[in-house]
Amino acid sequence: MANVNIVFPKVEQVNTNFTYSDLHLDLQMQQLVTNESAKRMQQQDVAADYDLGAIRNSIINIFLTSPGDKLLNPEFGIDLRDYLFLSVSDTVASSIYDDIYNNITRFEPRIVLDKLRVIPDYDNQQYTINMSISIPSLRVNEYILNLYLNSEGYVAFA
Repeated sequence: MANVNIVFPKVEQVNTNFTYSDLHLDLQMQQLVTNESAKRMQQQDVAADYDLGAIRNSIINIFLTSPGDKLLNPEFGIDLRDYLFLSVSDTVASSIYDDIYNNITRFEPRIVLDKLRVIPDYDNQQYTINMSISIPSLRVNEYILNLYLNSEGYVAFA
């Protein structure tokens, strides 16, 4: 009787020293070296973000997902679409603030929301959302995330 041994190459991740990982939002490809000494065999895989990048992706996904979009978690997301075509005002800015403040740590428990400002920009008909968060598990005391909400949707900058 013959024995058959199947050997699968060991896949090493590009970054092995991380706490959190998430898919890169733009779904780019990255090379993974499977044989470090020969560097012959390489595989392509979907690019990933780690630690702070993974948490940033999660926060952006919370803003881009409306409740009901995720079938297995229908309450997930912050629905700011209702505010997109309303006139820019302090009242609407206050409502946006309340929605973000009440939901961001609910859906992203890894963060602590330290500061939140929603600033109406009357000239450009948009809102600037400034968030300062800390991430105790990564020992990050302050991370600034700026988002812009206008009739075209959301734009995020970190």
